[in-house]
Amino acid sequence: MRKKIFSIILAATMAMSLAACGGGDSKETAKEGAATAAETKGEAKEDDGTQAASSGGTGAVKFALVGPLTGNNAYAGEAMFNGAKMVIDAYKEAGGYNGTPVEYVEYDTKADANEGTMIAQKLVTDDSVTAIIGPWSSTVGLAMAPIIDDAGLIMYATSPSHADLTKSSEWIIRQTPLAATLAYGCADTLLEAGYTNGVYLYDNTNEGATKGSELFEERFTKGGGTVTVEGYAAGTKDFTPLMTKYKSQGIEFICMYGATADSVLICTQARDMDLDCLIQVNSMALNDEFNELIAGLEEIYCCDSYAADYPDEAFQKFVSE
Repeated sequence: MRKKIFSIILAATMAMSLAACGGGDSKETAKEGAATAAETKGEAKEDDGTQAASSGGTGAVKFALVGPLTGNNAYAGEAMFNGAKMVIDAYKEAGGYNGTPVEYVEYDTKADANEGTMIAQKLVTDDSVTAIIGPWSSTVGLAMAPIIDDAGLIMYATSPSHADLTKSSEWIIRQTPLAATLAYGCADTLLEAGYTNGVYLYDNTNEGATKGSELFEERFTKGGGTVTVEGYAAGTKDFTPLMTKYKSQGIEFICMYGATADSVLICTQARDMDLDCLIQVNSMALNDEFNELIAGLEEIYCCDSYAADYPDEAFQKFVSE
């Protein structure tokens, strides 16, 4: 039964994610998954010997959207929420799915573990919530996981990359690749391009980024390279002392794992100081805002991972070449 619930929520929320990127069939996929999710959650409660009810007795499928809407990572929460709301709003306009209302509530984690804990505690006592979509960061996800697991509430984790998240609960589904996939991909890309000496600069307040730094160092040094691993606190504004140090060291690259605001500052301050090295950003920073803010700066690349069978025509052409 639990596997069935997971597969349905996965179908619905994947459609919401695709909607944020303009996926053409995402709304239909979400409608099919969401309606059945309410039914199967009610069946699961019967199996447990408790009163059956679709989405806690409210007669609605209700998603809790959980992510950062304020603070340094607000852009990420906004994009995630917009994708989900696009599809949920389509349900509302159509009068629900076969008469079943589809709803959502929003919770701002501020990308803070304590906020995530308080939100999780509130959600597990709310019988009207069918499932959680979010959170955005590994740090928040790991804080929420024990509470979610104890209550048996489904959480579709959109972005957390730490491997321990899904190990902590059978009620958690992960959308994003593991930290190892991203870290190894970044390291391999640099090694294959001939880079041997650089810095891995990461947001040390994010547990996924912290784990990624360990994995990157392991992979890069095993491949014969030398890397200095250095963390910074999210929201740092002045990176010039670090850039000055890196310039004196003559590094070949900076591989960074941080939010958009941090990544933009690092890129612009590095170039303002004529630090002539490749800058490789992680997928945390990849969005239109980042591209606009670094426009005109050279030798800045993003390393990300995608499913090889992703059907986009341009992507498939890239893979084939």
